[in-house]
Amino acid sequence: MAELSELPAPALIALGILATVSLSLMIAGLIAVSRTEAEPLPGGLPRVVWFLLCLVQFVGPLTFFILRRRERRMAEGSPRPQTSTSGDDGIIDTLYG
Repeated sequence: MAELSELPAPALIALGILATVSLSLMIAGLIAVSRTEAEPLPGGLPRVVWFLLCLVQFVGPLTFFILRRRERRMAEGSPRPQTSTSGDDGIIDTLYG
């Protein structure tokens, strides 16, 4: 296995960026799980399970955020509006109501 110092500079930069993004997602996921009320946790899973899932790189926190957003949208009862209008007026109506 190659030493870390033997890697070229672009590979080290990419590795640093990936590590930073992964760590940031994990921290954001853990904070979001801890601040979410017990009732609306996505999938009905216990808080402990979500804490453990958020420790899985990229997949755990992204799953939490996606499921939480979907369940909040469903709870509001207002999914994204599906309009079939075309042209500039349709785009303006879709964006600004």
